[in-house]
Amino acid sequence: MPGINYKDILKEQLKDEEFKKEYDALKDEFDLLNGLLKARNEANLTQASLATKMGIKQSAVARIESGKLDIKYSTILSYLNACGKKIAII
Repeated sequence: MPGINYKDILKEQLKDEEFKKEYDALKDEFDLLNGLLKARNEANLTQASLATKMGIKQSAVARIESGKLDIKYSTILSYLNACGKKIAII
């Protein structure tokens, strides 16, 4: 059974004007979440080890990374600090 190619599915969905409008509206949120994941991966941390450094539970890190949690700025800074990163707004 062939795997599902996310990029191909997204490319097809973006042809729908309504979908594209909603997708574009979430771009900043997607960019932030991708940046957090990249920071954790570059620091070679698991969710559990990051949680320990932040003083929170692993499940809280999972909720942050899933985008299902409306996180505070201070939480973002704590996450990045635990990864050895600083926030940069470009």
